[in-house]
Amino acid sequence: MPQVSTRHDNDRDAVRKATSLWFQRIEEALGIAVIRHNEKKPGGLGEVLARFKVGDLVTLCMVGDRLLTDVVFGNLYGMLTVHTLPLCKGNDNNQDSTVAKVIRSVENTGLY
Repeated sequence: MPQVSTRHDNDRDAVRKATSLWFQRIEEALGIAVIRHNEKKPGGLGEVLARFKVGDLVTLCMVGDRLLTDVVFGNLYGMLTVHTLPLCKGNDNNQDSTVAKVIRSVENTGLY
């Protein structure tokens, strides 16, 4: 069962509402669930274990656009990892923090 994982911790109501609508659009367009989690990767193993209830994490695959969060998280726990370009571009990424935008750009500079 493919699923998307995203941190959902912003307390500002307008931003929370906009990101919830964005998550809903992804769920509808791709036919997959968006897992909302509170702990930043590479933390959050408990939320993964609770969601998937697997005995061995090597049976999972982490797909993500961030090397220092998604890929490191998967590698730390023995998962197959797949690094992708961001799912959305332009205005759809306006909810990203400035720090995340800069780090993602630096991470990808040598790759693409």
